[in-house]
Amino acid sequence: MSAIIIIILILMTHGHCSKVQYVQYQPMMMNNSDQLLYEQSRCSLEYQTIDLDSESSTTNSINGHQSIHYYPRCIRVSRCIGCCSMQGQINFDDWNQRECRPTNIQYKTIIQTAQSIDHYHHNPDMMMKLYHRKVQVAYHTGCQCYCRQHLMNQCSNQRQKFYNDSCRCECRPDLVHERFECTKRLTIHGHMFWDNDRCECRCPQFYYAYKHHLHPMSIDTFCPRGHRFDMNNCKCIKQKNNIL
Repeated sequence: MSAIIIIILILMTHGHCSKVQYVQYQPMMMNNSDQLLYEQSRCSLEYQTIDLDSESSTTNSINGHQSIHYYPRCIRVSRCIGCCSMQGQINFDDWNQRECRPTNIQYKTIIQTAQSIDHYHHNPDMMMKLYHRKVQVAYHTGCQCYCRQHLMNQCSNQRQKFYNDSCRCECRPDLVHERFECTKRLTIHGHMFWDNDRCECRCPQFYYAYKHHLHPMSIDTFCPRGHRFDMNNCKCIKQKNNIL
């Protein structure tokens, strides 16, 4: 189901809201100026300066108390950075669904050097101490826009499948016939409807909450005491007493 985004445009005049305009958003084509900005900021490799102290798994201390400084402290590495959107279109929904991530990572070992002075050494020529440490640094060699990781975990049941092209959980394609048959089922309360969130046919009593994204009501609220809701016929039926 394609998402519909409502943009609220607020014009401020002397600190007061003078006008609120509701606009139904649809993807817009970029003009030449927007296209240039997109090309400059889209997902790609760029050199960034990183602090090797944050990359190292060791601390900058000796014997737990003396702090030393390693060199080089910073280096420039290639990393993936930028925004993701369909080329040529302004699609806010797409920006929220995709992120720039590396397609391949190579690790290089950087050797840092540090020095300290031992004021208590008996030989003045041996007061200077040198230290070395190895730091594994990740270099990105390729970038691509991927669906955000948390979206892949939102498929709620086995009747849904995650689609990378839309970054959404959608009903499995083999449920098309079941969905078609659902719309033809008529109850005393009206036609049953297909719930795209659950990927199942549901009674018309649930349609209002589904359409307005409300918290679903318990089926028990539809029926009087001593009755239960029959999901097949969409009506309350009397509960049978279990007689032992």
